[in-house]
Amino acid sequence: MKVNFSDQEIIRMIEDGDERALVYLYRTYYSMVRGYILKNSGKEEDIDDMLQDIVVLIWEKIACKEFILYENTQLSTYMYSIMKNLWLKRLQKQSKFTSHSVEEHDSPDDEETYEDLQKSEIVIQAMQHIGSTCKEILTYFYFYKYSMEEIAEKLNFANAQTVKAKKYQCQKKLEEIIKQQYNALDLL
Repeated sequence: MKVNFSDQEIIRMIEDGDERALVYLYRTYYSMVRGYILKNSGKEEDIDDMLQDIVVLIWEKIACKEFILYENTQLSTYMYSIMKNLWLKRLQKQSKFTSHSVEEHDSPDDEETYEDLQKSEIVIQAMQHIGSTCKEILTYFYFYKYSMEEIAEKLNFANAQTVKAKKYQCQKKLEEIIKQQYNALDLL
């Protein structure tokens, strides 16, 4: 099996039903999923289930031609967004399960998960149109949960206050892009 495939090659392979894409996705993104799950209240036994859910969701979306990978967007960014949303949903369901009766959890809330993914896709696409510094700041802050001090150090800013001011500007710029490109109904 070829060691590396481009995102477009993976998409074509999935559209063609080539199961080598499954193996590639599992191998390529295992460490990303593992790191995120273990950092966010997960256990080793959660990793394979979560990775399977992510890969199946991507496979289904690409296979039924609903998936568009926009220019300058990477499949890894999309997978990260799916992973984050699915894991947060799972944690929410687990906390509800432990505090409520089983009968209240008979039907999964898959539609809500799909809507959350759509909103995340909108944000990811809009982030492709802001500068690289803004993209880095927002990614470090929201996805990796870095503190302002950590971001300042990582990106060589003078101090945390400078990062905070820049983050605010970046958020405003991102909001403008989203408002320009998407209907308010897309975000409900």
